[in-house]
Amino acid sequence: MSVKIYYGFKTTLTLNEFLSRVRTFRATVWRPDAEKQIDTYMKNFGKGGYVSWLDGRAEARRTKISNPLLETDCSITVFPVRDIYEDRDVFVGIVYAAQRQWYTKWLQQPDIQEYGYWDNSDEPEGIPADLWETRRLEWGKALLNHSGVPSMEGFSIDISDPLGPAPKAWRP
Repeated sequence: MSVKIYYGFKTTLTLNEFLSRVRTFRATVWRPDAEKQIDTYMKNFGKGGYVSWLDGRAEARRTKISNPLLETDCSITVFPVRDIYEDRDVFVGIVYAAQRQWYTKWLQQPDIQEYGYWDNSDEPEGIPADLWETRRLEWGKALLNHSGVPSMEGFSIDISDPLGPAPKAWRP
């Protein structure tokens, strides 16, 4: 089975620290970005904008056809693993983001580093072969020794509100 984890990360944060980081990210990054996105959509589509937005999101989910104007979903799945070099528990994780900017902003936080892995092509420049092998082993522990399905092996956390961002007129 081929492995492709492009939006991967690794962190040494404790579970409580990690959850605090998620809550802060949701409030300071996701919510303002998503609200700006829906505000722009509403401005362009007028009074029927919110219904149009909801219908468009439902249609995109039903047909599985991406529409960047409507996409505000973001979640994280994390997996506890043992760091091979430092012999301690860490988390590796995957960011599922409709907007790549959220993955980029997630990585800008302290104690969170890029940690993608794929085996369908060579490792990226700048990552030595031994460190790439470490990623293979750690991601293998997280996923491949079991079902290989992230949502069945890790802990998933929604960053986005399942209902999406609220229109400006409905916010406190």
